[in-house]
Amino acid sequence: MRRKKGQNYDGIGKTRSILRKIKSEGVTESLLAPDVDQALFKLFEKFQAEINPEGKVAGVIQFISKYPSQIIAYSETSIRLFDVPLKHKNVTVSWDATGSIIKETSSRRLLYYELSITLLGIVNEDSIVPITFMISDAHALVNIIHWLQLFKHSYSQ
Repeated sequence: MRRKKGQNYDGIGKTRSILRKIKSEGVTESLLAPDVDQALFKLFEKFQAEINPEGKVAGVIQFISKYPSQIIAYSETSIRLFDVPLKHKNVTVSWDATGSIIKETSSRRLLYYELSITLLGIVNEDSIVPITFMISDAHALVNIIHWLQLFKHSYSQ
């Protein structure tokens, strides 16, 4: 047990099956929960407690839905970052939907949507800074409006 905690596997075994078992145990120990939904909720709670818990917008994950599958994320810091450069001239606000990020044949297609700003002339190269994102299997206009309205509401706080 002491060797395992110290990441010293020299005397434990050298066969592939033993190494696979060690890897599997390591992955299992690092999971927040065995169920994806429970793990997501634990991550939500962890961020709420650790990231800006006393602020107007606590945490990073702001919305989780199972049906439709949807996660919306942004922080008070990203809202402030969004506010400051908008007062400058050379700022581009862009919205992008990226192709499927999670590939499972049994599930619906999940897309990554992102609202970002490009800060021209701040550094040597143009910098694209993500402000908020949504991962969703629902791609109707109403879902995108919900995401942006939630961000807009937090922005107004």
